[in-house]
Amino acid sequence: MTNYAAFYVGRGENAEWIGTVRGDGVTGGLAAAEAEHQPLDATTENGYRVAVTAFLRIWEQWVGHAYLPDQVDRYDYSELADLAYTFDGGRVWIRRTRTAAWEPAHALNQN
Repeated sequence: MTNYAAFYVGRGENAEWIGTVRGDGVTGGLAAAEAEHQPLDATTENGYRVAVTAFLRIWEQWVGHAYLPDQVDRYDYSELADLAYTFDGGRVWIRRTRTAAWEPAHALNQN
């Protein structure tokens, strides 16, 4: 099944979109990402941004269909996203469907 996964910093209407990927196995691709390209393990906002950027670059090289904010195409593809990931409040969060509640990516990141 083809999935879209959107990446943000923050939640709610002020969330900043930082990229989207499209393709089969997005969740598995994230789990298989090399340590320095693993957005789900980020512990700082900057670390998350760096990991997402690296992941999007690798996804584009291997799968194609990585979308980044740019001046030409400002559409964030988030309405198509089955999954959403964000860094907020010092941890990474996942929303598994458009209507699901946000949940921590890892229990270890909880305070």
